[in-house]
Amino acid sequence: MPPSSIDIDSYNEDGILRINGTEGSPLNLSCQSPGADPAANVSWYKDSALFSTGFNTTMYSFIPTRDHDLQNYTCTAYNPALSKPMRRNVQIFLTSKPGIPEISKIPITKENDEMMVTCSSSGGRPPASLWWIFRGTYLNSTYVTSLINSSTQTYTVNSMLDIIVNKEDNEKNIICMANNSVVPTGLQSSQRLTALYVPRILVFRLHGGPEVNESASFSVFCSVDSASFTNMSIRNQKTNEIFSTSSFTKTLNFTEKSARCFHTAPYICTAENRMGSTASVPLRIYVNCGPRSMDGLTFLQIAAPLNDKLEISANYLSYPTPSFQWSFRQTTTSPEVSLSGDFQRTSISINISSFSVHLKKTSLEEEDFGYYSLRVFNDYGSFMTTFYITPEGK
Repeated sequence: MPPSSIDIDSYNEDGILRINGTEGSPLNLSCQSPGADPAANVSWYKDSALFSTGFNTTMYSFIPTRDHDLQNYTCTAYNPALSKPMRRNVQIFLTSKPGIPEISKIPITKENDEMMVTCSSSGGRPPASLWWIFRGTYLNSTYVTSLINSSTQTYTVNSMLDIIVNKEDNEKNIICMANNSVVPTGLQSSQRLTALYVPRILVFRLHGGPEVNESASFSVFCSVDSASFTNMSIRNQKTNEIFSTSSFTKTLNFTEKSARCFHTAPYICTAENRMGSTASVPLRIYVNCGPRSMDGLTFLQIAAPLNDKLEISANYLSYPTPSFQWSFRQTTTSPEVSLSGDFQRTSISINISSFSVHLKKTSLEEEDFGYYSLRVFNDYGSFMTTFYITPEGK
C-alpha cells in the first residue's frame, strides 16, 4: 500500500508552506508519511543534497543562519507501491536579528550649532527598534521610518537625532543601538563628536606671591581648555609688550629671570583658535624697586625769563609709591632750604609704578634762580634730580 500523505508541521502563507524559525536557535524539520506497507522511506532534501532519512518519519535538526532564510526544503516519501516518490516543499521563514546600525558621518560641529545624525539598520524581522544613547542617557528619535524589502521580506529602519551641540559634548560618543526579539540586548555602533568652541582660560597664575623684589625671578603660567590647537600669549597691559607666545598648544609658561620696575603691571593671558579668542582676568605683579627717572634724568639746566612763570616736570618709576621732597639753594655752596608756599608742588600717578611730578610758580623773581633738587624715595632706595634755573640770556 502506498503512503496516504506527507505531513509536515507547517502553515500556508499565500499558497506557500512555511516553517517558522529563529536565526541562531535550533530548528527541527519533521516529516511523516503514514499508511504505507511496507513502511515508506521518508527523506529531507535541499536541491539534490540529502539531509536525513527514515521509515515513515524523519527529522532534520540544525541551527539556521540568515543564509537559510526563505530557502526551500523538500520532503519525499517512497515505497514499492509508488511509481515515483511523493514530494512536498516547505520554505524556511526566520525571525532574524537586525543588522549592525550604521551612523551617518558626523561633521565637525561648532558650539551651539544644531546637528542632525541619522542611523540605519537593515535586515531585521520583525523591524528593529532604534535607540540613541548620548550624554549618558537615552534620547528619543526626531524622525523614524520603516521600509520592507520585497525580495527579502526584511525591514530597514531609519532614525534621526536632532540636537544642539554644547561645549561639553566634545570628544563624546554618540551611540545608536538596534534590537528586536532575536537580540533584545541590542547591537550598537558609535561615532565620536568633535565640538569646536572658543578657548576658555583654565588657569592663569603667578608662581609665588604677587610681590617680588627687583632682580629676583618670577614665573607666570597659563592653561586653556580648547577643542583645537590654540595660539597663546602673555602680555603686559601697561606697556602692551608681549612677553611670551606659543602656537598649537594649550599651556604657556613665562619666566622673567631678573624683575625690573617696569614689570610692575597687570598681565593678561590671551588664547585664540579658529572659533575666536578670549582673555583672562588681569593678573597683577608688583616689583619692589627704588625710584629712578624714566628718562635717566639727574641734572637739567633751564633758562627762564624773569617775572615769567616757572614749570618743571619729571617722570619716575617706583614701587611702592614713593615720597617726593623738594629743596632749593641759590648757589652750590648755599644751604638747602624748603620751598616757600608760592610754589605749587604736585605728583600724579600715571599707573601703579610710574609717576609724573610737577613744580610751578606763577612769577619767577630774581631770588628764585638757583638749584632745585627733587628727592624721590621709598623703602627700597632713593633718587635725586637737580634742576638749575638760570636767567634767560645769561
